[in-house]
Amino acid sequence: MQKEEIVKMQKEVAILKTELAKYQKLFAEDGHIDTDEQQKLNDMQSIIRTIVIELDKKKKEFSIDAAPESGIAVKNGNKLTIKSNLVFYGTKAIADYCSNIVCELEQMWNEPDVCVNIDDINYKVVFEFTYQVNTVKEVTLLAQINKTPENNFIRLEEKNYMGRSFMFLNDNNGCWITTDDLGQSTTAPHEMGHGYGQRHPDGDQRGKGQPGIMSARGTLVDKEYQYNPKVKAGEKGGTLNPRKRKVTEANVRAVVKGLKFNKDGIANVGNASNRIFDKWGR
Repeated sequence: MQKEEIVKMQKEVAILKTELAKYQKLFAEDGHIDTDEQQKLNDMQSIIRTIVIELDKKKKEFSIDAAPESGIAVKNGNKLTIKSNLVFYGTKAIADYCSNIVCELEQMWNEPDVCVNIDDINYKVVFEFTYQVNTVKEVTLLAQINKTPENNFIRLEEKNYMGRSFMFLNDNNGCWITTDDLGQSTTAPHEMGHGYGQRHPDGDQRGKGQPGIMSARGTLVDKEYQYNPKVKAGEKGGTLNPRKRKVTEANVRAVVKGLKFNKDGIANVGNASNRIFDKWGR
């Protein structure tokens, strides 16, 4: 809630400053500002100063409340919830499109239906994804005050300098591209896996059955998981069709492994460097 209040107040200040500049120009057009006009300008400046003081106070409060121990892995009864909030921005950050991405993430990461044992207690692992869409300016401000890896800053564009979607390993930022068919191609769940700290497995997965979500494009797999099951491995069409990879139990256990919970049953998953990219992913 505090984060939303901060963004709202920042918008109010920007609007008021624009209004102030407009009135200053209007009143000065005749080369003279009378008493009433000057009083109006003074009142507006006073309002702006008051909001800015309150804004600075809330920023300091938020920095304390959002310290890393707020975490994103939460024990609650017999449930362990992995929480990730995706902060989308960029020219392709459209609400409906972002919603499809989040739906795929939640469906795929929860599909294995995994239970883990921590300190002799069994927990059902549940992945919970939320999202918001912000302008580049808003995201830049949010990144400056964010302290938790729960917030993942994802730029959405049609293309970037790498020609593919990417996510920094064990971190909370990435640049995903729409040409990867986000929301229906397993690309977004794969990239989130990197954010959770998982790397690509060996490039030859033949004989190992179902490819996990972290298997990269170009991986050699059993024929039924190839683009074309009729060709030899490594030939054109003879590598992993990414639509056939899945989040496996092993992928889920890798997220939970090594988490350090505090006395309140909360742990961080990943880090929060809060990097913001330009439209080319740089």
